Amino acid sequence: MGQFSNAIKAGQTVIELGRNAQGLAGAANEFRTADKGEMGRNVGRAAFNEGADTGKTMGKTWLKTFEVVPRLVCRGLQFLFALIACEKADDKADNGFSPEWILAITVAGAAAVSSVLFVLATPLSAIPFIGSRVKLFKTYRAFAWDLFLFIMWIVVFGIFAGIFLKRSSEDKYKGASTTAMKTAVWVDLVNAILWLISGVYGCIKTFLGDKVDHLSDKAGKKLFEKKKAAPAKDGDTGNLFWHLDYPESACAECDIDTPLEELFSSEMGYSYKAFRQVMLRYEDVEYKFEVLCDGVASRVFIYPDFFALFRTAQENSNVGVVVVSCGIPDGNVVTPEVKAAVVSCLQDHHNFYVYAFRDSEMDLPMLKPADEAIVVVGDERFRSKSMDEALLKAITEDDLRAKQMLMPRTSGIRLYSSLLPVLQLDTQQLVAKFTKTPRYLCVFHAAKKVAANLLMTPTRDAYVAGPSLCAAHHKISRYLPIEFLADALGVEEYPIAHVQGHMTAGHRLLSEESTAIIVLMRGGEPMALGVSEVFARAMLLHAKQAEEIHGKALAGKKTVIMVDSVSTKFP
Repeated sequence: MGQFSNAIKAGQTVIELGRNAQGLAGAANEFRTADKGEMGRNVGRAAFNEGADTGKTMGKTWLKTFEVVPRLVCRGLQFLFALIACEKADDKADNGFSPEWILAITVAGAAAVSSVLFVLATPLSAIPFIGSRVKLFKTYRAFAWDLFLFIMWIVVFGIFAGIFLKRSSEDKYKGASTTAMKTAVWVDLVNAILWLISGVYGCIKTFLGDKVDHLSDKAGKKLFEKKKAAPAKDGDTGNLFWHLDYPESACAECDIDTPLEELFSSEMGYSYKAFRQVMLRYEDVEYKFEVLCDGVASRVFIYPDFFALFRTAQENSNVGVVVVSCGIPDGNVVTPEVKAAVVSCLQDHHNFYVYAFRDSEMDLPMLKPADEAIVVVGDERFRSKSMDEALLKAITEDDLRAKQMLMPRTSGIRLYSSLLPVLQLDTQQLVAKFTKTPRYLCVFHAAKKVAANLLMTPTRDAYVAGPSLCAAHHKISRYLPIEFLADALGVEEYPIAHVQGHMTAGHRLLSEESTAIIVLMRGGEPMALGVSEVFARAMLLHAKQAEEIHGKALAGKKTVIMVDSVSTKFP
């Protein structure tokens, strides 16, 4: 039995050696068939990037050093002059203290303690590793405190200047030497100037800091990188940015959130405050920001259907493309609310029909006001995890009317097709829909229809008057929009709850909530009320003449329906 076991083990060893040999042979074959030029470029790129990162880190450290020295000098002067101010304020013949002296000593003491704390913290902010992770030590961000102390020193200067500068040197004030206090007044002014300098510096550093030049990185990319971009493994360029900076976070087996995921999943959500915090995180890698952005750009591509759509739209003067993305460019913070405002501006101020294409939860405020909301659905592995729940809530509670477009078309759908219909993007058909505008007057009439003859009879009967005549016009006004307006203006689908418990598709007038029904008084009111019942989401306006309809009343409206009992009164 032992010999049999040994034979089995020997056989397993031989098989394993055979597999190893086969693997080595395969590797050698791959090396022979590999693109040697690409291998050389990869090696050169890695070497260059490593050297550039080391050089940039060293350069950044030296720049930080030269930046820190003036700050330390300023803080030292603030401490020194605060002590001088305390000494001058304490130089009195009596031991009593009036409110002005208490204020001066309090401000000087606060300034002295603050300058010491800032001096202790400043060197830590110059250390690349610690300074990038301990934001508390970046003292320039406390510029509000510097400016507050500046204001307090100005108050102290104003009080004591009013007391002593016009007083005779021989005339003491509450036991204090006027000559010494005149010197103290100017010390107070120097203190105010020093704290103003540090406050202005901190403000400029926080909001208007210049980014480091990255010409060496761009030169390296031109030398070692092919122009052809590789497809992205992750559809979120924001997360891809941090995956490049922290490669361990891109590991599929590692449950590591990027800084963006940590911030936006917190209580702040996608608020303005959250984007401000994101800006601070990007400042931590400002010395390699451009390099990482170039790396992200080289790994992403435009979906072919969208590229074809953009090209076709470019050839048509009636169609424009506006790219709105959340981010933190210089001078602007693009939040979800800003994106929604852009859509509303295009609709209300420029009278555009807006198609919105987006894919994440932060895009829902932009999708809601759009005329056509299209949710782009990507690979299931990289979809927004919170989008399904937020999208379902927007559809069922906020009346979002949207369709989904699969990218690629083999992707699984979101929610249900009855709740979120699937749209196949046909570029030519979509652009044709964009540019579809009637250029001639269309007349629809029901003179030859049996239903029209039946409905008209009571309105021509001399014995029908008063409320009965109004009811006859009301019946006609319910028939005409269903028979003619729905075909002329078009209808759209929206999800409704079926009586059997599931969701199904219902229909209503296209852009019904952006429709205005104008009642031409007085004869048109019974007719208009019937139209309003059919299109309950439309706005109802009363007017006797066309001049009474102001532009503000029709702002944001896409369809205007004028209703009268007879056609001869149309303006």
